[in-house]
Amino acid sequence: MAGNYTFVDALERNAKAIPGALALVQGRRLQTYLDLDRRANQVGHAYLELGVRRGERIALALTNCIEFVQCPYGGWKGAFLETFLRIRGDLPKL
Repeated sequence: MAGNYTFVDALERNAKAIPGALALVQGRRLQTYLDLDRRANQVGHAYLELGVRRGERIALALTNCIEFVQCPYGGWKGAFLETFLRIRGDLPKL
């Protein structure tokens, strides 16, 4: 589909059409499309509660994990602008 169809639209449609299907797998961690959509909504609301407004920038520092998908998805739903910070696996965690 072309036009105004977005990645968020695709994920939300999957949450409705195939809610129990696996969306993310990280080792033994599994997340369905419905769970992913719900978590993204929680993340988006958390950004709002922190005072982030639509169109404002958020810096994300995440390794390759399920949250690497959840957090941006929540930000896209809230129309926040996200910047990804490169994280090296050999650096100590904060």
